[in-house]
Order: sequence, then structure tokens, then C-alpha cells
Amino acid sequence: AILALLKGADHTTAGIGTGEGKSRILMIVNSMQYATGKTVDFCTSDVVLAKRDFLAAQSLFNLIGAESSLIYADSPFRTYKMHGIN
Repeated sequence: AILALLKGADHTTAGIGTGEGKSRILMIVNSMQYATGKTVDFCTSDVVLAKRDFLAAQSLFNLIGAESSLIYADSPFRTYKMHGIN
């Protein structure tokens, strides 16, 4: 799944089933996209899981030097991290 996502076009969608490690897969992909100089936007409709995964990924993001931010619909514009992981 990681290789397919990284080799895909600029905007790639992946179907990954329940319990197949979406969070871990996508945090690795997000980190690799960040490492290539891209601003990364990771979107989900589940706010509870978004917060859980965001907090769990902070040590990885810190390790690679990525600024990151958890964005909500009402977040101020300045919360968005250009050249970071959102």
C-alpha cells in the first residue's frame, strides 16, 4: 500500500480495509511526502480518530523535523502549516 501510494499521481486515493493499519501506513506515507518537500494534508471525517492518530504521530513528525497541526473546520488560517503536515 505504501509503495502504491508513493508511486501514484499527485493526488492518490487508496482503499484500505478496517484493521489493516491505515493510520500507520498513512503516517509513513505522509512523512515520506513531507521528506520530498511537499506540504501534506491528511483528511478524515472522524474527529476522534484524527486526534488520536495526530497525537500518536507527533514523535515521528518531530523526529523528521516536520511542523504539524491538527486542523478543524473553524481553525484560524494561521494554524495551517505550509511545508508541514496538516
